[in-house]
Amino acid sequence: MTDDPFRWLEDPDHPRTQEWLADQQNELWKEMTGTDRDGWADALGETQRRTAGLPVRPPVERGPRTFRQERTQHTDHVITVELAGVRKVLVDPTRAGARGKLAGWNVDPTGILVAVQIHEAGREGGGLWLYDSITGDPVRFLPDAAPYAAVTWLGDWLAYTGGTRADHRLRALRVPDGDITELRLPIPGPVRAGLSATPDGTRLLLQVRAAAGRPAAYWLARWRDGAQLDWIAVPVPLTGIADTGMDNGRLYLAGTDVIGIELAALEAGRPVLPEQVLGPQDGSTIGLVRLLRGPDGRTALLLLRRESTSRVVQLWDPGPPPRLTGSFRWPAAVQLGDVAPSPGRLGDAAWMLAEDPRYGAWLHRITAGDPLTMPGVEHSTLREFVSVSADGTQVPITVAEPDAGAIRTRPTLMTVYGGFGISLEPGFDLMLATWLDAGGRVAWVHARGGSERGEPWAAAGRGAGKHNTVADFRAAARHLADQGYVRAGQLTAMGVSNGGLVVASAMTSEPELFSAVVGVAPLADMLRYHLGGLGGTWLREYGDPDDPAAAGWLVTYSPLHQVRPNRRYPSVLLATGANDDRVPPWHAWKLSMALQQANTADTKVLLDHDLTSGHRGRDGLPGHLLAVHVLTLLSRATGLHAPALPASVDALSWP
Repeated sequence: MTDDPFRWLEDPDHPRTQEWLADQQNELWKEMTGTDRDGWADALGETQRRTAGLPVRPPVERGPRTFRQERTQHTDHVITVELAGVRKVLVDPTRAGARGKLAGWNVDPTGILVAVQIHEAGREGGGLWLYDSITGDPVRFLPDAAPYAAVTWLGDWLAYTGGTRADHRLRALRVPDGDITELRLPIPGPVRAGLSATPDGTRLLLQVRAAAGRPAAYWLARWRDGAQLDWIAVPVPLTGIADTGMDNGRLYLAGTDVIGIELAALEAGRPVLPEQVLGPQDGSTIGLVRLLRGPDGRTALLLLRRESTSRVVQLWDPGPPPRLTGSFRWPAAVQLGDVAPSPGRLGDAAWMLAEDPRYGAWLHRITAGDPLTMPGVEHSTLREFVSVSADGTQVPITVAEPDAGAIRTRPTLMTVYGGFGISLEPGFDLMLATWLDAGGRVAWVHARGGSERGEPWAAAGRGAGKHNTVADFRAAARHLADQGYVRAGQLTAMGVSNGGLVVASAMTSEPELFSAVVGVAPLADMLRYHLGGLGGTWLREYGDPDDPAAAGWLVTYSPLHQVRPNRRYPSVLLATGANDDRVPPWHAWKLSMALQQANTADTKVLLDHDLTSGHRGRDGLPGHLLAVHVLTLLSRATGLHAPALPASVDALSWP
């Protein structure tokens, strides 16, 4: 049993907690003053202004209309619709002072209706709005839609998942003003479900996952205009299926390879012989699959593969024999958009978006008959190398330089995630772009726990192996110093959520590595993480603190329990949101107080708590202020000055 003198902070409504939070905010604002802070605010504002119109996700084509999610000067959560060269804002969740963020949106095949989920003030709730793209007005609200609801369109019907985040129901609406029908699921709950439909809207594919860590099951049914469905179990010859696709005659399952199943044989009850359409490629897994109609009318496969830290987009003629017709490799985030549908059949085009931390994003419209290229990416300053962890494991690092010149010593911001089998993908971020403009460097550490090198890499950073994730990050920090990327005082670190846990653990274990550390919504008390937010669903990732064996390894890297009195710690900024329903803010609060009491260095441990945000970050003015606070803290620790004029977006290219 360990002492917990800060447990009273777990009650956010207690007068003592409220008084302490007020003191923390006063201290933050006292520290965040001065001309250097004003310089970073101006620089960030200029970057925001110049990135207005930058795409956030690939465009969606529906008939004569094109839909985009793009940045404005104040938010990156605006949906626009363009018709005949005229573009207008369709959805702005920050309109009239609202504090909304887009959680997801989906356009019906006609381009008339758009299903949109908006999270207010950081709360990751449910509900689904239907917008009329012609009038711009909301025409229906579905309050029963689950958070991050799965959505698909079947003729005049919208199928969607209702219920809670962990227990889905299948519902259907005759759009836009019909009744809602609840459809029977093929297995009892609780389940999480995914939905997709054939291009002609006659068949519905259901992906069902009954428990975390277990493979998904797939079921097919003929759509019956809202009537109850006769589900057919799909024989799945693969494990680790990442995505599916359907044309009007075939289901494609993609993981390490691609398997095809004839829908007619499945429905007729005949023996189904899954056919291998594409074989596996060494060191590569498929993340997304899109089906395009080729010039000859046959189906072509558009794949997004992961090869270690790179993303590879491939265009295949499945044959037989299969033939690779185009390929594009990129060391940062890549998105594939929806296929532009034709009435009742596959469409022939999809958009690809490649992000770059320095230059923003590039777009390319892919068709099955054209070469797969991405103009502009030759400007990128991204580089890749490896460090060696304590046990000899080679850990990849992706670095963005401020320019394409020779590598030299400069202030560097490291970041990491390393959890839940999620790959860390470098992408465009306003704060990071401003840091790069000023001459700083950004380094993404692809630590164990992510999926950069497949399931074994993720498993090596799970449970008792989470200490590997922290060790990987610490080794990467030493590598940057040993190889001359930084000199003393120039290395900083930032992590979000699980990444915040890793960064905080590295800092409390080896504080001399960093001059400044930022943790956003971090886990910090690993002996009590399961008692709040979604922590009770993360036992597979971290282990059960009620199990003495698991508690034994958790305490060895738990940031709160690694704080030692009378020790010198770097400058620290911890950020929380009052409406975070995943990681309770008290994790950061307890760590903040522990560090403040233990620190003997002439550095500050600051807390930035916002009442209108949640786990997915801040938008608008709160987001701007947090970014300014982070940049000011990093600047004061490293000596990097705000740029006079950001130049990040000079080479941006988008339609």
